[in-house]
Amino acid sequence: MECGDELTILREHETFIVTVTGLAEKRGSAAVAQTLYEETEESLKAREAEKARRSLDADRAPKKRPDKKARRQIIRFVSKGD
Repeated sequence: MECGDELTILREHETFIVTVTGLAEKRGSAAVAQTLYEETEESLKAREAEKARRSLDADRAPKKRPDKKARRQIIRFVSKGD
């Protein structure tokens, strides 16, 4: 790896594209490591768009699990379709 190399990092639902700006001689702290790379503008924009999309999906999701009465209503509703 050299300075100027571009890396794609996948972490769960996120993808980072970073450019290496420097190399350390030995292993250091996370604060030092953060000074040795830079995330691309396209990567930042894509991550923000994905974050906004996930936030909208979370808003539409049910806030809690159905209780016993609601589960029975769901079962009755589904069984009527058979």
